[in-house]
Amino acid sequence: MKKIVLILRGLPGSGKSLFLSLLAAYVHISMDEFWTKDGAEYKFDYTRLREGIDWTHKQFIEALEVKDSNLPIVVNNVSYLEEHYAFFRDEALLRGHTVLIHTVERPIEDCIEHGIHGVPADKVFQMLGAWQHVNGPAQVTELQAKIADLEKKLYGDPPTV
Repeated sequence: MKKIVLILRGLPGSGKSLFLSLLAAYVHISMDEFWTKDGAEYKFDYTRLREGIDWTHKQFIEALEVKDSNLPIVVNNVSYLEEHYAFFRDEALLRGHTVLIHTVERPIEDCIEHGIHGVPADKVFQMLGAWQHVNGPAQVTELQAKIADLEKKLYGDPPTV
């Protein structure tokens, strides 16, 4: 069953969680859940970042593999660099799902004021300075073309109708 994958990007405090509250039903994938699993209070631990990333990737793959659900999958992370969301985009596209990438934007001052994770202002400014804008459909189209080429090599030309 083809799924819709929505990748939400935005600085800490930009309103990603608020945006999610407007959606009716979805499967939520966020590294925040790694830090709060088992009812723990949110506490980011840089020394466990790789573990958090791996856990998030595993949760995403499991959600993609659920066959009897048409709920959209929402990946909710800061993702200020393409490498932060590329895994989710590429894995979804390789499985034939539709990928939408949305950036939640808010003035930097508001992000700093309303952020709930205690990210220091200098770090938020650093993220903003390094922000990579999504080339959007061009990136997706390029990957889809690579997939089509690979399928053609593996299976030959599709049958004509």
